[in-house]
Amino acid sequence: MICCIGKVISLLMQIYLCRMQVVILHLMTNSFELMTQASLIPNFSSVLGVFCALAWFSTLLALIFFLMQMLGIIDLDGGFDVPSTGDASASLSSGFFSVYALIGFLLGFGWGGYISMLILDDVFMASIIALGVGVLMFFVIAIIFQAIGKLDSDGTLDTSSLIGKSGQVYVSIPSHGEMGGQVQISHPNQHYTLSAIQEGDSELPAATPVIVTKAMGRLVTVEPLYSKKN
Repeated sequence: MICCIGKVISLLMQIYLCRMQVVILHLMTNSFELMTQASLIPNFSSVLGVFCALAWFSTLLALIFFLMQMLGIIDLDGGFDVPSTGDASASLSSGFFSVYALIGFLLGFGWGGYISMLILDDVFMASIIALGVGVLMFFVIAIIFQAIGKLDSDGTLDTSSLIGKSGQVYVSIPSHGEMGGQVQISHPNQHYTLSAIQEGDSELPAATPVIVTKAMGRLVTVEPLYSKKN
């Protein structure tokens, strides 16, 4: 009796495994057909094409920012090294809503919607999934860059140890001790962005090499590095 039950169970398992192989093969075949028929050329004549266009746009935008960061045109927090006027900061980062997090949302929304439309062919469900993936990408990237920002602005830094260290102007520094400027200094293995003033008669533009002469809290006084050499 037990032997017969064992044979029946074995037979049922074999039938189940055979059916699973057929289902898996069917899914693989359909997925391959979808991918071969899918067009990666953006167009605005269909919802799939709109998702595709948004996906490629966000991918290109991410590549541009990556290259600009590699070339030193922008900093890790999304700030441009360009001159600023007055107290305005030339940064694309604004707390939690950094430019990288927004690009992450566009990447998740575009590619999530495109792949969902290929598989489901349902505009409503694809839009919901795209929104979910975009929001997830936004929060993940925002949290990562917030953590990096906290490392950069570590409150345990003794700024008096920066006196005599050289750095570079990040946001242009007005003349005669006016506030609004920023400098970037590496010391010893961390990268710091600090508020800075200078006592010269002319504004120090972004990317000017400087040296720290005084420090008070998170505020440092600098002067052009070349003036020390003269």
